[in-house]
Amino acid sequence: RGYFMRGCRFCTTEGTLWIEYARCEMEWLAKMDAKRGSGKKKDANPLAGEKMDDDDEIRFGDEEDEENEEGDDLPVPGKKVIDEDAAAKLKNNPAMDGAIPMAIFDISRKQSFFTPDVAERFFDMFATFAKVSCLERIITHVVEAMRALDAAHPSTWNCYVRLPLVGVSPDTPEFPLGLREVLSRLGQGLDETSDKEALRSKSLVWIQMIILVEDLDEGIKAVLEATKGKLQA
Repeated sequence: RGYFMRGCRFCTTEGTLWIEYARCEMEWLAKMDAKRGSGKKKDANPLAGEKMDDDDEIRFGDEEDEENEEGDDLPVPGKKVIDEDAAAKLKNNPAMDGAIPMAIFDISRKQSFFTPDVAERFFDMFATFAKVSCLERIITHVVEAMRALDAAHPSTWNCYVRLPLVGVSPDTPEFPLGLREVLSRLGQGLDETSDKEALRSKSLVWIQMIILVEDLDEGIKAVLEATKGKLQA
């Protein structure tokens, strides 16, 4: 965490490091969810065995110590990217409700690199953590931010369209209901997006991924194949 925070202070032109920092926090959440599900005592230290600060703060570390190390001086950035308020936000928010990855995302929104495409990369990364209990809260927050930034952008529509199915297994009763909403949103998005071809291309990717799911219900597959054909026409 300390390395990620230090790196983000200097990385103001590209979003990859910020996304990887948020991924690290999602991995932590997944680990904590798994430990809670295993029946371990809730008041037990979930970070036991991990090398972290005693109070589990997310901080940059001791800058004075860094400056005293020969050949390891870091340049002072011209702009304070993660200021004291932002650092406090990362430190003080309740960890298990997804506040830390959401805070990383929110701070990244203030950087020059932030665009709907970068936000979509955050969304795609978050969506891979299907078993994290607070996933819905996190990705809904991302989509709301994207719609506020540029509601017509194809990346915004792509995430908004997919939202009802994120974290929903294709073999559950909830999936057909979610798919119905997804396809309704897709139709609306194709009418309202600023780049119809881009949204078509993005949609074909996730549709094909679902079609390839093993033992997918034949009715669902037929609907998706028909949708795929229309998008390719």
